[in-house]
Amino acid sequence: MVEGANMSWFAMRATYGRNLMAQRILEAKKIESFVPMRKRTTKVGRRVKTDLVPVVRDLIFVLGER
Repeated sequence: MVEGANMSWFAMRATYGRNLMAQRILEAKKIESFVPMRKRTTKVGRRVKTDLVPVVRDLIFVLGER
């Protein structure tokens, strides 16, 4: 999607942790979106697991017109 004068970023809510699934659907429709992510480190037994999780749960930023 080409960014123009009428384009703005909007916050969109996705239910029940489905923000990454919603982002894939938006990308398939050529709509620009952004989910802020951070690395999370947790200890599982003796292992240390690092994964990428959304900073704000259920929130997607979408570029579009009003």
